[in-house]
Amino acid sequence: MVRPSAEEIADRKCRKVGILVTEGVVDSEIYTSEIEKLNPSIEIFYQACPLLVPIIESGKQDERRSDAIISEYLDRLFTQDGEIDTILLSCTHYPILYKVFRRHTPSHVKIISQGPVIANKLRDYLARHPEVEKRLPRKGIREFLSTDSPERFNRLASVFYRESVHSTSVTLGVFDS
Repeated sequence: MVRPSAEEIADRKCRKVGILVTEGVVDSEIYTSEIEKLNPSIEIFYQACPLLVPIIESGKQDERRSDAIISEYLDRLFTQDGEIDTILLSCTHYPILYKVFRRHTPSHVKIISQGPVIANKLRDYLARHPEVEKRLPRKGIREFLSTDSPERFNRLASVFYRESVHSTSVTLGVFDS
């Protein structure tokens, strides 16, 4: 997810990018290293958003609850540099709150969600490599397996898929090394 997002940021000729991430990603600075390979003149600013994933996964992501938290995170981000021109929502969960991010972001600032970026990059890759498509089966099925409770997983996955999801609970075995 990092490399396609870095390519998108470089392709859009962004100057100052705010990256909204989990705390672990802030510590890794993985986006900095990938973006600098493509365009070292892009300035990168990180803002960890540790409360968003738990809110979304608990099913309490309604806009009213999320407003104050997202407003605070964006204030912190723009305090680092008020001329940020692009924001990257770099967690798969964050686009669920896109409308709230948009409402608290200046209108001239672009917001990039990784999902469409990844999908477009994959479509482009497959178009350039038709041999991959020839090896893919045409009658696939979608099966959901979860180590979490099926009810909790089904509720959260249904938010992402925007349709009912039914999973099977699995237990992972311990592997000898």
